[in-house]
Amino acid sequence: MVHLIPLTTTIKASELAWLFIKDIVRLHGLPDSIVSDRDTKFTSRFWKETHRMMGTKLLMSTAFHPQTDGASERAIRSVTQILRGMTKANQSDWVEKLPMVEFTMNSTVSVTTGFAPFEINGIMPRMIRGDAYLSTKNLNLPKGRAHKLLPKFLGPYKILEGSPESSNYVLELPNELKARGIHSRFHVSRLKPFVANDNRLFPRRDPKVFYDYGMPDDTEWLVDDIVGHQWNKNKLQFHVKWNMGDTTWEPREHCEDLKVLDDYLQLMGVSSPEDLPRYVAKERTNGPPRASGSKAPQATRNNPRKL
Repeated sequence: MVHLIPLTTTIKASELAWLFIKDIVRLHGLPDSIVSDRDTKFTSRFWKETHRMMGTKLLMSTAFHPQTDGASERAIRSVTQILRGMTKANQSDWVEKLPMVEFTMNSTVSVTTGFAPFEINGIMPRMIRGDAYLSTKNLNLPKGRAHKLLPKFLGPYKILEGSPESSNYVLELPNELKARGIHSRFHVSRLKPFVANDNRLFPRRDPKVFYDYGMPDDTEWLVDDIVGHQWNKNKLQFHVKWNMGDTTWEPREHCEDLKVLDDYLQLMGVSSPEDLPRYVAKERTNGPPRASGSKAPQATRNNPRKL
């Protein structure tokens, strides 16, 4: 089980010992042993004497075997990844986020054990699956519709699955979005939490944002597959095959929500686009690739580049 306690770099060993009693021993009792690195706070005479009196062994990692405290290092890495997506730009609110980060990590099922830390300790708190709004940025539009007239968010949609460590969530999308090849997994930056309406203050106010996408017809250009990629000045581009047969080079942001992108990453043996081999493809179809910051045109028969 993970416990996150905010500290300063100037904390003394005596203060650390008090926090250890207050936040760890109070909840779990005295441990048989403690594994830590060789920070001066853990190697101090006071800290050693405290544990000698409690009957606890101190096991220190060494420079030759740093993997001794690997479990702690992995937990710290996960905390850092989660906080990176939750804190403000000035990082002034990271202490406020620690309680929810701790709860999230302790309620996440481990791939190794098949259980969440809460379950191993005898209790699993009730989890409430919430809803979220989905950003319409870079979504595939029906032909003849302008992006500027599209609502900024759609939904709310039910959250089916969450991966806090990667900040990705799976939504229950309607069929018309699935038919356009839009994957149901989104990064947290594309989502906005749904807050239920208070009927006492705002009666009969419908919180849902509807937009009639409609099912695609045979005159629309939809992505059929991703057949290659290239790095152009550190900007990733994908070689996209359309259902009408044409192929074009498209910037990464136009492909992030497509299911075929996951299939391509699996085929290449990588878990994320950043891990794709860095080479420049020689073959180019229908002219040079657009720059990653360029605006994608509308998805019409005469201009098939909109994803």
